[in-house]
Amino acid sequence: MRNPNPLLHRTCGGGGSEADGGGLLSIRPLPIAHYLLPLFLLSLLMLSGCVERRIRVTSSPAGARVWVNDQHIGTTPVETRFTFYGGYDVRVELDGYESINELRQAKAPLYEYPGPDLIATALPHKFKNTVQWHFDLDQVAEAIDPQQAREDLLLRANELRRQALSELND
Repeated sequence: MRNPNPLLHRTCGGGGSEADGGGLLSIRPLPIAHYLLPLFLLSLLMLSGCVERRIRVTSSPAGARVWVNDQHIGTTPVETRFTFYGGYDVRVELDGYESINELRQAKAPLYEYPGPDLIATALPHKFKNTVQWHFDLDQVAEAIDPQQAREDLLLRANELRRQALSELND
């Protein structure tokens, strides 16, 4: 005979009487301890931790506009969330300073590699990984010494004019 309720436990042997319908087979509920382990595991899954990934961009001087993968994220110092580790195109601009365009890497910590990541997300702990990128901006020549920058520009222009005329004459 198949047990219609899987939460009930069958015992075989004597002790059952014809009056309780047992004969050699009696059915009794499982002890409460059998319910605790599945409930505990279920509560762990419901309380599982998570991983928060952030990129923090700073610059010297502060106040530069920042784009990550052509998305404006704000002015330095600035922080934003990200989803995937790997390469990101970063552009940093500030008036009077040379713009910076670089490929920066967001490297995964050990608990984000396949295998340990399953354990990390199952633990009731919030992991926070912040990738830090700092940029040192250089002033443009015009901002440092405008007169010298003008003279350098005129010298380069005269040199290019001389080269172009010499090529025409040849």
